[in-house]
Amino acid sequence: MILDVSLDIDLPPFLAEMFDRAQASMVYGCYHYPLFTLGMEELFRFGESAFREAIKEAEPPNGLTKKRYVDLQKWASEEGLTDIAAANRWDASRQLRNSVSHKDGAFLLGPNDALSQLDITKELVEALFINCRNHARHKVRAQIDE
Repeated sequence: MILDVSLDIDLPPFLAEMFDRAQASMVYGCYHYPLFTLGMEELFRFGESAFREAIKEAEPPNGLTKKRYVDLQKWASEEGLTDIAAANRWDASRQLRNSVSHKDGAFLLGPNDALSQLDITKELVEALFINCRNHARHKVRAQIDE
């Protein structure tokens, strides 16, 4: 089931590699359970990197891409790149990333958590890239019309 989740849009190669690494860790979680958790950690890294890269494609104001993840999420929401539901899901993903990154003690996630987060992250990333690419196209058209 984990291998059934695949990216449907073209992403920069380094992002596709990050997604594959997260997915592969989850696959091997069937043999060593902690690898599901490792896969989720990799997936959260992928999510943030993909978010930052998608925002670059939307041609944001100078310096924005160097800001905190939460600031990028706020800008994306204000620009209409994420609707309220997607913005809430991105925020939840960021909070999960923080809880996994700053865990104190044993933290073990299972296959259902991994598969669910894989699906959610894929869906969020693809929608964001599509919105950012469309946003950039509309910006160019507006500049040409002026």
